[in-house]
Amino acid sequence: MTQLLFFILFTLACINWARLRRDKCDWTRSQALRQAWLAGVMIAAVQILFAIWPPPPLSLVGLLLSVVFYYSVYTLAKAMYRRADLKKAAQNPDAQTAGTGGA
Repeated sequence: MTQLLFFILFTLACINWARLRRDKCDWTRSQALRQAWLAGVMIAAVQILFAIWPPPPLSLVGLLLSVVFYYSVYTLAKAMYRRADLKKAAQNPDAQTAGTGGA
């Protein structure tokens, strides 16, 4: 139960961190789409590796796969937020920049 709680909380923390840092992102719409696809593939690959070959607790391989998974969650969330910002900026012609704090 504690592992599931840790998984959910850390995933939500990565998504929140991506939301807070999206202002510093300068990806174009196509770059954000490419990053989203790459992150999605990495998330799927890590989940498949965990299912096929479950590493022992606190092993180096398990920790490495966890880091790759959470970085991919962060990247996917940031790419989705960036795409939403660019879409909103395209609908609002008065906005000079999308997701850069209006500078």
